[in-house]
Amino acid sequence: MAKVGVIGPVHFLKVSHHGSHTGMPPDDILDAVLPHPAAGATRSRAAVSTYPNTYPGVPDGDTLVALRERVDLHSTRDLQPGHLFVQLTFDEAGPPP
Repeated sequence: MAKVGVIGPVHFLKVSHHGSHTGMPPDDILDAVLPHPAAGATRSRAAVSTYPNTYPGVPDGDTLVALRERVDLHSTRDLQPGHLFVQLTFDEAGPPP
């Protein structure tokens, strides 16, 4: 997608590989998909499905920090007991500019 110029900002990213460092795109792609938000701008969202102590280094702390600089990050680790999924509601306007 980057090679043909059709990659752009997204409203939502599902973080792959349970938040491991291998689930992050290269910096140039990350900048295109999740640019740093302007002050006061609506932030994109991301979700990571993970469980602590399942795999070594997952989720990766540096990955979560890098994402939190760009998006409102939601994690299955933050769910209350008995809740099985992250529920998000999106504005019809689409991704933030």
